[in-house]
Amino acid sequence: MLIPNITHDIIEPLRIILGYAQKNIQDLEQLENAYPDSYNGLMGLEFKNLPNIPKEVAVSDVHTWFDFHFHKYHQNPQNDYFIKCLERLQGNKFNPYFPNLAYSNALISTKLNAQEIWRLFYKSQKTEQERNQYEKLFGAGTKIAVIRKIAKKIAKANLYKYDPDLSRYNSKKNTNKKDTPFQIFKQGYGKNLIYLSTDFEKGTFEVCNAKGKHQGEYRFDGMLNSKADKNGGHDIVLQL
Repeated sequence: MLIPNITHDIIEPLRIILGYAQKNIQDLEQLENAYPDSYNGLMGLEFKNLPNIPKEVAVSDVHTWFDFHFHKYHQNPQNDYFIKCLERLQGNKFNPYFPNLAYSNALISTKLNAQEIWRLFYKSQKTEQERNQYEKLFGAGTKIAVIRKIAKKIAKANLYKYDPDLSRYNSKKNTNKKDTPFQIFKQGYGKNLIYLSTDFEKGTFEVCNAKGKHQGEYRFDGMLNSKADKNGGHDIVLQL
């Protein structure tokens, strides 16, 4: 077993898993055991080439494992066992808006810590060496193109699904943003729905509740950048 223990800090376990992405899926077994008792067995961790194992799914690395559970979660968001597992593992470090930050940070880099990754991303004046490192981590392209790509990656890793209809609807409603159409993601169900709307000027997320009301602006590392706009300037319009 590559992971001796899983503590309330999920960062190191996921970093270790990512470092051995091509190893047997058994490396993820302790994540299944970490699930709340009533949800045990729902992760669908199957072992390749072993007899007497139900062929629900066969995965060989952490990314396909995550994709399986991402799609399974969005088929029935009310069965939020994935989020419950992450909450249980992280304890008081759990961020309800961004429940899987360790994984989303590791998708950018497994060599740099979160502080190093996002300091570089948000630094306005970069040296030539920093610019080269920036392109290596985040990709080349216009500011908007890079933000759009990274926002999509961070949102999905934290269990948000892109909502094309709501994005188009808000783009039509807000004619001031013709050059940068809305990019809106959603997670949860009912009164627990959370929306992320990408801010292409700052490279952040505007977090909105189930009614579309602004809850605050958050950086891609889950840190609060500014408090909720109570004047409605950052609300999103929900389709009726």
